[in-house]
Amino acid sequence: MRTALGTDAVAAVGAAAFWWGTGQGGALTSEAARRLDIATAPCGLPDVTLRDQTGAETRM
Repeated sequence: MRTALGTDAVAAVGAAAFWWGTGQGGALTSEAARRLDIATAPCGLPDVTLRDQTGAETRM
C-alpha cells in the first residue's frame, strides 16, 4: 500500500512538472513555447524608413 501511494505521489509530481514545463501542455519544445507566447501576446514592431536608389524615403 505504501509503495502504491509513493508511486502515485511521484507520478503526480512528475505530471505537474511536465504540465508546468510545457506551458500547460501547449508546447513540448522551447521554440513551440516561444511561438505560443508570441501568438497569445504579440509585440509591436517599430516603424521602418526605407530609402530607395533615388533617395526617396518610404515608411512602412
